[in-house]
Amino acid sequence: MNELLEAVAPFVTGLQETLSGRQGANPQVPDALPEAPSQGPHFPLPEIVGQERGEPFFIRRNESMEASMLNRIRKLERQNSLFLLSKAKGEYWSEVKTTLHNCGSQKEYYRLLCFENRDLQIRERKHECFFLFQEILSRNRALRGDAANPTEDFMDFFSGKREVLDKNPEWGPVEKDIKEIEFVEQVKLDLAARGHESPYIKQILGLG
Repeated sequence: MNELLEAVAPFVTGLQETLSGRQGANPQVPDALPEAPSQGPHFPLPEIVGQERGEPFFIRRNESMEASMLNRIRKLERQNSLFLLSKAKGEYWSEVKTTLHNCGSQKEYYRLLCFENRDLQIRERKHECFFLFQEILSRNRALRGDAANPTEDFMDFFSGKREVLDKNPEWGPVEKDIKEIEFVEQVKLDLAARGHESPYIKQILGLG
């Protein structure tokens, strides 16, 4: 038995030394995980908005005013008004609508919408004036005097007034339109109130 222990002892001693050495070792463990490789500096992408992003541009239309203008134009068409530039029915509004719906900005849309509305107001008032003018002449044929073409005289009268407004450098287009609206309205009211005694009758016919 002693002989067996003596034979095994060297192997046991060697194994103990090996295990002891491993337990006392100090393995090199990194303090922290390695950082991921750098991908270079980071720049935020630019924000692209509006048409740069390829989005369509939409005009916010004033549909109520457009509908009102359309109905007013149709009324003039039904009465065969001379003040729609001799255009076929539907053509006048079609051109106005095309202009409005092809504006490049909301500001431009409103500018043109206001212009077209003022222009239509002028045409409406001239139409009403012309109706009164014709009615007065039909009842008082002697007023025509030597006037060969009262219709042409009527057109020339108001065209001349607009030319006077356009020559005033102190007024912009909007103010000129407003003053023309006021003048035509004044003539209309005077014709309606005074009839053949209105001084505008002779002025239109070039008789006074």
